[in-house]
Amino acid sequence: VYGGNTKVPFSEADRVDAPVSLYAATKKADELMSHCYAHLYRMPLTGLRFFTVYGPWGRPDMAMWLFTEAILAGGAIKGFNHGRMKDFTVTGYDFFYRQTCTVERGWFVIDLQSDGLPKRALFILIIISLLLLCWWVVFLSGGSALPHVHLVYVPIIISAFVFGPPGGVAAGVAGAALMGPLMPLDVATGQEQSFVNWSLRGAYLTGFGILVGGFRWALNARNDKIVEALNYDSETKLYRTSAFLHHISDTFANRPENQRDAMIQFAVKNYDELIVAFGLEAYESAIQGASARLGRAVPEASVLGRSGRDRLNVFLPDCDRPDALQITAQILEILEHSEDATGVALVLSLEAGIAISPDDADAPGELLRAAAAAIADGALASAQVHSFDRRTNDLRKENLQLLAELRRALMNEGLAFYAQPKARCRDLSFCGAELLVRWSHPERGFIPPDQFIPLAERSHLRGAITTYALR
Repeated sequence: VYGGNTKVPFSEADRVDAPVSLYAATKKADELMSHCYAHLYRMPLTGLRFFTVYGPWGRPDMAMWLFTEAILAGGAIKGFNHGRMKDFTVTGYDFFYRQTCTVERGWFVIDLQSDGLPKRALFILIIISLLLLCWWVVFLSGGSALPHVHLVYVPIIISAFVFGPPGGVAAGVAGAALMGPLMPLDVATGQEQSFVNWSLRGAYLTGFGILVGGFRWALNARNDKIVEALNYDSETKLYRTSAFLHHISDTFANRPENQRDAMIQFAVKNYDELIVAFGLEAYESAIQGASARLGRAVPEASVLGRSGRDRLNVFLPDCDRPDALQITAQILEILEHSEDATGVALVLSLEAGIAISPDDADAPGELLRAAAAAIADGALASAQVHSFDRRTNDLRKENLQLLAELRRALMNEGLAFYAQPKARCRDLSFCGAELLVRWSHPERGFIPPDQFIPLAERSHLRGAITTYALR
């Protein structure tokens, strides 16, 4: 989809500079523009692309139009089927994620242990019962000369899928015995099968069991690769964000009432510079070495993960804020100096954000977001380690909302300009004027310039306000 890549399997590190479809080109463009915008204006972005049909073949009842109309009208988004129906893409991912992350055994592997009676013995009893049932049906039907003899393939398939090739061989040999010397060719006349007949049938059944069992093993081997690609970062082998949050969710569910847990996120601030100067491969090699050192530096009970290319996450159970600050300082000393696979020294400029549960958040996703917010809130500070502060985070939210409303005010001509005359000191004669921008918000009232001008200067709206004033 993304390019003429002949290397298999694909990797996130593969270059996609030559897309081979318009779909891939638009997706690449979205990612590039989002990355540039986030880099220039230091605003976190999430790109949304709808898996649907546009143009004359699009329907008015699609989610994109329903959401847009509801947002413009200020109404609620209508939920269907009491909220239990999902988009097909989300449903497929949700099913796959539950199978691979929750069970961690994949689609075609059956967990053979349970409380009380082992499932292995239960499956063996079921397969033996099916074999005996097949023998009984074939015997009552008149013998192995009739087509009913092929019913024996059913328990062989089940055994091979449950136990692999060994199960297929065992069920095949048992089926060969039941449908061979223990089964007459014709029950009515008592005619027995020849040795060649039942031995060949036994070879077919056993070979079939081996074939199905091998197919089952091949499916599981491929599924294991898919599970690994879904749950683990391909370079560092750390948990991806979704698997990382899922892994620590049990800690939140079973945590004692007074226990504190820490979430630390490390951000590589010179990520863009390293990529441009040394290339993605060298950067990933350095991150791989840093993650290996990180695994040796944290306590044994810690959970490690990676978010994107420039974020490393550490979850520390039973860790309060002072201990988290101390551990973070030690980790920073270990991680900053790294090198790629060729021995080129790279310096990772790192900042760390710390959030404590339940003080800052009481859910895994919210705790990780709080750690990321700590880094964002401390972007203008000189410190390297930032602890989550709810008041600072609330102020950042309010500023982002104010920035969005400022953009709307520009579109609706909601800003006013007042000319302040300028005079020469020599003779007090008029020599020009200075335009002062003022904002009268329809709900907040008068907003002082020192509240919205700094926000505009840190975003692209600074140029937009200048253009609006000149127009």
